[in-house]
Amino acid sequence: MARWSSSLRKGCSKRHWEKMEEDLHSLISPEHIGEFERSKAARDAICLIGQLSGAHSVVLSQSQYTLIRDFLLVEISIDNANRAGALANMKVGEFTRVSKHDEENVVLVKNHKTLQTHGPARIVLSSRLHSRMDIFVREVRSKVPGVTGSLNESVFLTWNGETMESSQINKAIKSVWKKAGMEGSPSSTLFRKSAVSKVHTNSESNEARGNLADLMAHNVDSIARKYYRLQEKSKSSVQASKHLRNVMRVEAGGEAQGTVDQLKSVPADTPSISVTSKSSRDSWSLEIASLVKDVFKNEIEKEEVSMETVKSKISKHPQLKDQDPKRVLDKIRAQWRFRKLPSPDVTSLPELPSGSVQRGLEVENETLSEIIPPTLTSSVRGALSEFHLASLRTVFNDMVRKSFPIVKQRIKETLEKDPWGKDILKKVPLDTIVNRIKYERRVSRASK
Repeated sequence: MARWSSSLRKGCSKRHWEKMEEDLHSLISPEHIGEFERSKAARDAICLIGQLSGAHSVVLSQSQYTLIRDFLLVEISIDNANRAGALANMKVGEFTRVSKHDEENVVLVKNHKTLQTHGPARIVLSSRLHSRMDIFVREVRSKVPGVTGSLNESVFLTWNGETMESSQINKAIKSVWKKAGMEGSPSSTLFRKSAVSKVHTNSESNEARGNLADLMAHNVDSIARKYYRLQEKSKSSVQASKHLRNVMRVEAGGEAQGTVDQLKSVPADTPSISVTSKSSRDSWSLEIASLVKDVFKNEIEKEEVSMETVKSKISKHPQLKDQDPKRVLDKIRAQWRFRKLPSPDVTSLPELPSGSVQRGLEVENETLSEIIPPTLTSSVRGALSEFHLASLRTVFNDMVRKSFPIVKQRIKETLEKDPWGKDILKKVPLDTIVNRIKYERRVSRASK
């Protein structure tokens, strides 16, 4: 079970980083947005909205309706970076109860993913976008078959009058993006990642980042910095590489040219590169480690800490102010990341009659001992040649690739039929061969 969960986590983590790399090359830039808003599809949608604002008898086709609807979905996503679920679940009643703040119109959507932690999702509409949405609700949406005018109906509907799902919102965004002649396949999630990456890159203000997190209804530390800020690692790696480029090349005189100047020019928060000797790996002591645990006791219990919190606390502490904030942060996170589970209390286990235990062991031995024996810690290293390994994979292919039961007696009988099998049995114990077949099965499963 432990190996299975480890293999699963490995595959999930691998896919996570592959997806991050794909999104890094697909981020939506301001140039893309400008090109979209200047496209013929966007201009056609705006013209249709303008015509409907003064003429109530205009007959809309399905293509015209979907063009206007999809255009508005993209415009809202650009300004708000909401999840697709918030747009799909926005009700007519919620839109009509819009409130004004600083000349902006705010729509509160209750039914969304993080309602329990962040409250209603906020969709902010500029005066121009709100005017277009108002025309859409009054003149466009009302022409969809089956619309009753109920305040509990969703704002965005299919042409058949059905409520749109989150997946349909993303398909609509992709559709109008393609109609505009744009490359790529955007979605609400990609708009969110693009927004966070741009704000975190262009602004060092924690207030700006926090405001964006409130708008997007997620946590700036655990979500934005972990999943969305895709360019952070590249920037920090560039800084570190520039540093190494200068300190690792030694001139003929024996010293790196400009080393002192380069060290002074490296930013203080450059990750993984420590300039002062006080924060070297050898400087940790039991006293300092214990002090870190005491100072950040609350953060360790909550299993949540940020670089800003670390810098703020150690700057005011006389014994920690000279420590590297990055190392302190890693030390704090290690307290819960590598925390071991407590050993089970053997004394609390109930006592069983010895006879029942013996009977249980006998039944288990009869049914399971010949299928998958326990893995041995000792093995004969290098005893099996490549020929022997290839032969094992071929002969026991059903056990390795088709998940047939690994039966010890069957393996022994099969090997004893061929000269090469007898040769293997002479060189290594049967248990070692069984363990090797188990290993080949794990490798085969992992490769899938």
